[in-house]
Amino acid sequence: MTLKSVTPIFIIGPLLIACLGLAVFCIVRPDYRRVKNFRRIAIIVLVLFIMMRPAFYMPTSIESSLSNLDIYFLVDMTGSMVAKDCNNNETRSYEMAIDDMITVARRFVGSSYSIIAEDFSSYTALPLTSNYDAFETAAHALIPKNSSISSDSDINHLFDYANKHIKTNRLRHSDHQILLFYFGDGEDRVNSKISIPNEITNTIIAGGVFGYGTEAGTEIEVISPYGKITTSYVYDETNHRVVSSLNEGNIRQIAEGLGVKYYIRANGSLDGGALSDVAMKASEFRINDETAYEDIYWIFALVLLGVMLWEFSYIFNKLLLERKSTK
Repeated sequence: MTLKSVTPIFIIGPLLIACLGLAVFCIVRPDYRRVKNFRRIAIIVLVLFIMMRPAFYMPTSIESSLSNLDIYFLVDMTGSMVAKDCNNNETRSYEMAIDDMITVARRFVGSSYSIIAEDFSSYTALPLTSNYDAFETAAHALIPKNSSISSDSDINHLFDYANKHIKTNRLRHSDHQILLFYFGDGEDRVNSKISIPNEITNTIIAGGVFGYGTEAGTEIEVISPYGKITTSYVYDETNHRVVSSLNEGNIRQIAEGLGVKYYIRANGSLDGGALSDVAMKASEFRINDETAYEDIYWIFALVLLGVMLWEFSYIFNKLLLERKSTK
């Protein structure tokens, strides 16, 4: 247990000692040994306890005390993420990515979140916000766009765009710390080499890179102009069906460029324990730990209310008796 006193302890301490001495005095002197005296001493003691704000440390709430943490989710939403090669060809890559994003966000409840997606171009799917419900809504709304306008993956452009976004927000929240996570299959048909801006590498304190799919890959379906995944397949210029596959080499390059771990995701749910290292790193930069403690002063407040009602009842009855005696 800890105390988050609103009044210096050196003031409250002597008052508590005085109350204890007064209680002992009332016990020793039979003529002062009255219930009303102990009740009034109890009122003072309870008020002093409330002023000390006792609280219990809650180790499971460390994730919810990261109010100075900004988390950026960079996610590939190009057509290749429609590939259904996760969970034994039962889950599409982008669907697993969305689930993983939500798992990460829940691991750091209390932070601010931003989603930056790549499709026909890099864009901000969710500006930086501390509203978790808004984050979850935006994450579930993500889906690769119409195949006819979706462009090839350009990982370097995605990170350049994110870098500008982060720098803009840093001007307003210079005391905040940054986590960055990338979600994609690593495919990049534009760049021969992945290049992460040094500014991002030097700014973030931790993060992770998540790669989806299998190296064998699978054919991808066409997405209609209305955002519906059809039963038709995407063909290349040689009239062969396009196969999307995990590019683990690029995933590794992204992770090395950021200085974080990478995880290949093809089956199952993301284990929250995989983020323990990130959580430990992030917890070093907390500016406050208000939510890491569970306040219990309200218990004393409820007891105080009961005792004060008891005192009020005593005074009210006494007034009624005095009024009757004068009649």
